[in-house]
Amino acid sequence: MSYLSKLAASALVFCFLQPLAVVADEGEARLRPIGEVPINDLIQDTQYSSDDPDRVTLVWWLPDEFWEVSFAGDPTMTEEGTAEILDLVSEYTVAIFVDGKMGPFGGVRFVPPAQLRSQVKLMSAAGEVLLPLGDEDISQDMILLIGGMRPVLENMLGPMGENMAFAVFPRKDSKGQIIADASKAGSFEMGLGNEKFPVQTPLPSLLSVKSCGTCEREYRGDYSYCPYDRAELQHAE
Repeated sequence: MSYLSKLAASALVFCFLQPLAVVADEGEARLRPIGEVPINDLIQDTQYSSDDPDRVTLVWWLPDEFWEVSFAGDPTMTEEGTAEILDLVSEYTVAIFVDGKMGPFGGVRFVPPAQLRSQVKLMSAAGEVLLPLGDEDISQDMILLIGGMRPVLENMLGPMGENMAFAVFPRKDSKGQIIADASKAGSFEMGLGNEKFPVQTPLPSLLSVKSCGTCEREYRGDYSYCPYDRAELQHAE
């Protein structure tokens, strides 16, 4: 299916992306139209890795906007098809985990997905710990969606794709609060073993572009000042 191929192509990008230093914007967030969000930037904002040089670790949050952006430029996806998938994924918080240890000659021994899934969790902003849902608590359509993605990622990424553990968490905590919303101010943590990966929202890639009135350079929406002349940035109208 074409939309799965698009997701797989997007997934491949994470191997080459590096973190981007930004200046946090504490002002009011202004979102850009979903069709203008660069998929590479969104992937960069939602993927995290360990600082341990002897490990190959990936923690990847798949917010609703990831699916929206992935489908936005796909002519094979109808509005009805996109809406159906968005309705489906919006019931959950979805993440992918990969963990492996580097060998002396560069080979990687990955933790099997079933074992890895027992080591992952989410921590809400209020400190509540949430574990992945069991298959009995996940809709059959969601299970089929993940099942459709898995072989494509395996073909694209080889052993890393084969050892990706999909984890489906609740959408809300025990108090009915949404755990992770990419477009609103908030925070949560993804945990893998003893490591924690904090996430701050809104994601920079979702914010409208800003520009410098002095040098006319454009920046992502989480910049406050131009790093060249320190002029305060303004949202492009």
